[in-house]
Amino acid sequence: MYAPWPGKSLPTAGQWEKAARGTSGRTFPWGDQRTAAKCNVRETGVECTTSVSRYHSGVSPLWFYDMVGNVW
Repeated sequence: MYAPWPGKSLPTAGQWEKAARGTSGRTFPWGDQRTAAKCNVRETGVECTTSVSRYHSGVSPLWFYDMVGNVW
């Protein structure tokens, strides 16, 4: 269990998926098309982690950032 002393835990798979994709069944947080410009993935050529504020167009329907990419 993650951080049991404050009574916290990591999200369940269902909670994580809802945060990332919303409730409409989309493939990615921004829709169904793979778009490298909306997240930090190998195709962007950045080759390091980026700040949360960098990919505003890749935000999920519930306003979560960086649900795709950034670390691999």
